[in-house]
Amino acid sequence: MPSSSPQDAARAPEARPGFLARLRQRLNRGNSWLTYDLADLVKGREIDAAILEELETRLISADVGVAATERILGELRERVVRRELANADALVRALREGVAEILAPCARPLVLDRAHKPFVILVVGVNGSGKTTTIGKLARRFATQGASVLIAAGDTFRAAAIEQLKVWADRTGAAFAAQRQPQ
Repeated sequence: MPSSSPQDAARAPEARPGFLARLRQRLNRGNSWLTYDLADLVKGREIDAAILEELETRLISADVGVAATERILGELRERVVRRELANADALVRALREGVAEILAPCARPLVLDRAHKPFVILVVGVNGSGKTTTIGKLARRFATQGASVLIAAGDTFRAAAIEQLKVWADRTGAAFAAQRQPQ
């Protein structure tokens, strides 16, 4: 986890928020569990129930979903019992395998159906998950294939969201549409 600033350390300790407040804070922050080094979580520790509980919290906080989290953690717990996950590398590898296994049935190429016009792709996700960059990559890909591309900004709440999408539109030669939020 990120370290505290000197200003944070100087403040008087505050009452710890309740579970729902902490969960809401974690769900609304820009970073996901992937941005934290899992090796630091298990450094010098045996992989045990406490580590798996922290991993569970990180998965839920990253919007992996309850069912997927239960499935992944169930498999990890079984592997821990069988002593197959002795270190951080093994845990991370097993976690990646679990996520990939869940996503595999959804993996298929994105193909434009030119019979349906306009072909609309709506991109949604949590802050910091790479939506803007993905939009830029998709715009470049489809423009390269000869498609007429329009990037329309729908996120008017995040600072610089519209400007970042405009940059991607300029880079890819895509048309751009946005409505400014009243100031």
